[in-house]
Amino acid sequence: MKFLKNNILLILIIILSIFLRINYDTFLEGYNFDEIAMVSIAKLNFPFEILKYSAIEDYHAPLYYLIIHPFCNIENAYIPLRLLNTIFSIINLFVFYQIGKLILNKKTGLILALLLAINHQHIAMANFIKFYCLCFLLCSAIFYYFIKVIKKNDGYNKLALLNSLFILSSTFGVLFVILEYLILFLIKQKACLKSFLLSLIGFVLYLPILSIQAKTALSNIINPHGAYPSFSIFGTYIFLNDWFSPLLNYSCNTQTVESMPLVVDNIKKMLSNQPLDYISLISFILLSFIPVIISLYFIYKGIKENKDSKKLFLLGLSYFLCFSILILLEISGYIPLYIYPFGLILIILIGIGYNYSTNKFLIAYLCIAQLIVTNVYPAQAREEKEKIYGKLDYAIEKIDNKTTIILIDAGRFLKHYYKDKKIFALDYEQIEGGHDKKLFEIYFGEEIAKKANKHNIKALVKPIILSNKKSQNFENYLQKELFSNIKKDEKLILIFNSDSRFFTYTQKEIENLLDEEYSPHLINSSLTYQIKNNKEELNQSTLGEIIQSNITKNFVGEIEKEFKKIKIEQFIKNINDKYQKVYESDKNLPDIQWIMENPTAGWIFVTYQKK
Repeated sequence: MKFLKNNILLILIIILSIFLRINYDTFLEGYNFDEIAMVSIAKLNFPFEILKYSAIEDYHAPLYYLIIHPFCNIENAYIPLRLLNTIFSIINLFVFYQIGKLILNKKTGLILALLLAINHQHIAMANFIKFYCLCFLLCSAIFYYFIKVIKKNDGYNKLALLNSLFILSSTFGVLFVILEYLILFLIKQKACLKSFLLSLIGFVLYLPILSIQAKTALSNIINPHGAYPSFSIFGTYIFLNDWFSPLLNYSCNTQTVESMPLVVDNIKKMLSNQPLDYISLISFILLSFIPVIISLYFIYKGIKENKDSKKLFLLGLSYFLCFSILILLEISGYIPLYIYPFGLILIILIGIGYNYSTNKFLIAYLCIAQLIVTNVYPAQAREEKEKIYGKLDYAIEKIDNKTTIILIDAGRFLKHYYKDKKIFALDYEQIEGGHDKKLFEIYFGEEIAKKANKHNIKALVKPIILSNKKSQNFENYLQKELFSNIKKDEKLILIFNSDSRFFTYTQKEIENLLDEEYSPHLINSSLTYQIKNNKEELNQSTLGEIIQSNITKNFVGEIEKEFKKIKIEQFIKNINDKYQKVYESDKNLPDIQWIMENPTAGWIFVTYQKK
């Protein structure tokens, strides 16, 4: 009873956090693109297959795959996997509570726990089957021992262990750890050398995987982060917005108004006397702009008044600046979620700054704004096209194991998810050279693949795409790897998700886009669209879609030389949020080009028979 009495507020905060995190999306069937990548690799044999394919198929550190492996073969695995992240998320509240107590007092600990409990970014990640909640937790625990080392000269070994685990769980974790110890060396000098060396155990274990991932990432032709905001004022505002005022929440795809592009658009409307979208503009001001300003005020107070806050801010800012170099080198995109160590530190600074502020209404406003957004615009409210993978298990499982299945989109992951099936993977990132150059090289030729980079790719592929040349290499590859393995009268089933944007590109649209100005740098396409007189600029993301569209259509053309269509099935989500067959025909079958250019949301199964 004494424990309950002394900790009643913390218990209430934890209950609130559970209520906010366990919602509809916790029990959502299936996986989105990123989740299927995680689960597919985690389902492989433990540990060596997981380590191998996390290196060659994905870009991320291996620890999370290893942790979730036991859950992946459970029936309806998506529920325990999301609940596991929820557990990580809730434990993180307790760590934040301890950080507040260590830096100032119990009251600060409760404020930090509350801020994290209602933080929209943190809530969204609790229902996202990826490594972020684990990384958040390890990173927060590192902050605790970082401060403990500074204040009490204690906890070096525990700090080393956490850093080692963090390196194994976060792709850029080693960068953060090096910066952390650089700061500690400046303060404690040689006292933390042993701790630093112990922390590098994680780096040594991860190094073989990291070297493969780095080589793959640096050889990309199409930048996989091309659709994210640039390193700019807009991008910086989005970063602050995501962590303090998530109405627009760029990285979690839950935005209900369009942030800075909305502001730019409304300014243009004012100048041209067009009607304003007052509701969106007011929502932006009340639930985004004001919370960001309040947060910055508290951060300023925390840094100014508390010496431990200064050291934490130095750590976060150092990481932000070093990560900015990776962004400028186009190794990573300016994605708010990727810079989470700085985001978590800023939340801590807000809680500390609250203690030195005389205006207590401001923290209440910040909390109310977060709660409004979290409940009115639910966290991780996914777009329809993302609620796809795993929902068609019953349909795919009915396909005979000897029948070849061509899985378009995320094929390199789905071949592991459906291990017992005979799957030929046609992966979009391999087509466009965003993961490796295999299919890109086969289709466009070795010479072009060697020359192609982020800056010259349009000039190299434009003539081939516009002339619609058939690559002999591509035809030979398909014959050898696919067609020759299928006997006469045997079936082949092509499965694709018709929600994909590039399936709707017509040849005329492709010609028009390829004639537009091309920007190889990271930009925000919405903002570019608004400020360039409504003339869309071709960026890397759109160019990638055009390449995907061109190769996919020619791929289907090659299939139809060897096979005849005998059936088309269509699956669409019903009112119970389950995919069911809504169309099946084996007569008067439409051309596949028509299907691609006139899609209905859902999945298309096209069954062929070898001629």
